[in-house]
Amino acid sequence: MRCGRDFVNCLFAIYVTRPILRLVFEPLDHKHYPLIHSMLVFRRLTISCSMNLNVNLSLNSFIQQLHSKIVKLAALPSKFLRSSILDDSMFPTVGFLTPEKVRELEKVLNVPIITVSYFEQAFTHRSYLQILQNPHVYSNERLEFFGDAILSSVIAEYLFYLRSDVQEGELTKMRSWLVNKKSLAYCARKLRLHEFIMVSLSAKHSLQQGNDSILADALEAIIAAIYLDSGADAAKEFIIRSVLLHVMNEGSLMRDTNFKSILLEHSQSVGTGVPKYVVISAQGPDHHKDFAMEVLINGVVVGRGNGRNKKDAEQSAAQDAVENIANGSIMLAVANVDR
Repeated sequence: MRCGRDFVNCLFAIYVTRPILRLVFEPLDHKHYPLIHSMLVFRRLTISCSMNLNVNLSLNSFIQQLHSKIVKLAALPSKFLRSSILDDSMFPTVGFLTPEKVRELEKVLNVPIITVSYFEQAFTHRSYLQILQNPHVYSNERLEFFGDAILSSVIAEYLFYLRSDVQEGELTKMRSWLVNKKSLAYCARKLRLHEFIMVSLSAKHSLQQGNDSILADALEAIIAAIYLDSGADAAKEFIIRSVLLHVMNEGSLMRDTNFKSILLEHSQSVGTGVPKYVVISAQGPDHHKDFAMEVLINGVVVGRGNGRNKKDAEQSAAQDAVENIANGSIMLAVANVDR
């Protein structure tokens, strides 16, 4: 046991002290910002390990002495964090956002644009990479990932403070109404983002047919670009102004459209079991497939639907089932339960 603890202590010392020494022997500067997170984590881990693994106390004391310096570093404006971490190679200039387009986009978004390459990447759909044939250019998927997290955080904060009368389960449902693909695509169309998105010809055809996913993903990527370019406050203001207000003013979006959840709750309430979704067919190329889905309850088909992916097809089938049950064309018998 003692040997194991010594081995862990040795590894811990190596990985902790190597980055910390940079903070000791170099002057305090924003270039150290990328180390802040790992330092704070290491400090918490050190305290935990000192209680359980008997980490050398001098190392723990050494890290604690640096804590005040790390706190000062953490107080630097977020602008320094972005400038010290972001590498220009992550956002190469593509060129499709000309100065005229940039000015037009600033009016559409109502935000100033400083670093154009952030927004070029936000509007670059992965299908467009086939046209560019440039390995240094990235699609908007990473920005979409980041923007989704920012959006969810702002919406959660909004609901937490303004709906103090609602419990967690209902808050989760309300958040899903505000940030689902349909709602985000609606907002993206209101902002005319489809006029700026760069896609392949086949994806453009899909976009013209009303592909919500491409639009919703672009909006999330734009939120991330605004955050990187202008900061958290600007991103929050954009979300409130361009997402929350648009969605809440469109009453049809502020209702439960998770038909899978509605169908599940109904089937369980009458004791008929869990709905089962079965793919009937999948046709078309990979970037434009059409899935046909059936939903069965107790082996009986209660709904059918189609979608560009399995998730959408399941929702479509569930919606068909809910409507069939509501208009009486499908009857779910209440199961006999022994009492």
